[in-house]
Amino acid sequence: DPWLYNCTAGAPEDSAAAKADQKVIIEAMTRALNYAHHKGVTLVSALGNENSNVSAPPKDTSSPDYDNPANSWDTAPYLRTIDNKTCVDLPLEGPNVLGVSALGPSGRKADYSNHATDLKGNEIELSAPGGWFRDGFGTATYRTNENLILSTYPLSVLQEEGSVDADGNVTPAGAALGVIKQCTTKPIKGAAACGYYAYLQGTSMASPHAAGVAALAVSAHGHSDGNRGYTLSPESVKRILMSTATDHACPAGGVQAYTQEGRSAEFTATCVGTPAFNGFYGAGIVNAAGVVED
Repeated sequence: DPWLYNCTAGAPEDSAAAKADQKVIIEAMTRALNYAHHKGVTLVSALGNENSNVSAPPKDTSSPDYDNPANSWDTAPYLRTIDNKTCVDLPLEGPNVLGVSALGPSGRKADYSNHATDLKGNEIELSAPGGWFRDGFGTATYRTNENLILSTYPLSVLQEEGSVDADGNVTPAGAALGVIKQCTTKPIKGAAACGYYAYLQGTSMASPHAAGVAALAVSAHGHSDGNRGYTLSPESVKRILMSTATDHACPAGGVQAYTQEGRSAEFTATCVGTPAFNGFYGAGIVNAAGVVED
């Protein structure tokens, strides 16, 4: 999907081919999400890292983001005029999807994390740790890896970035960034299998935390699926996650600025809602212990 926002009738600037492309993507994604939901899958999505209000999206300047715009069938990104009525961020705004915002260690919304102002728009439901490098301003943790999430990371990307060499060894540049290589102690098919980890931040770090807590809900409250596993309806999982989430109020005055962290005024975000449900935290911060004890 090369479009940050897929529009049912396309954006005014889109070609006929681009409009047709988005129509197919919306239909296919909607069918896939509904299919998964009806099969008992709880769907969890990252809210996005554009530091924007998904209820009133700004103009799209990053689409389409094809891998190789030099190809004859590809088009480089261009300015697109979008709205929240005919344009959707998929899978976030697809049916039966739980949207998750990202928090730093302090519990504040990370500067990059999207938020919402339409609390009935099926955009945000929960929040979770996503890492925030600039968290802890004025303390020793400011701009340190301790503020980030240690995550698996593709070897090929690490090599492209110069963090790992052609032989699979972490380079000095990678070590400075905290890249970690870990291999099995016993050979697999005659060779050691190695995994790589890096410190990252993003709503794509937050949504797996929420998905993990959703799995705990299924484990603690589900029933046998008749195939050596457990299952629990997505509706029940959503209810448990949202009812046990830790409430978190909007910042004082409802406005969060990030200028002291070195961000421009464009990052300033407005939070609306109550401690029980608002546009920064949804129903609250996912609570693993609360889900199991519910």
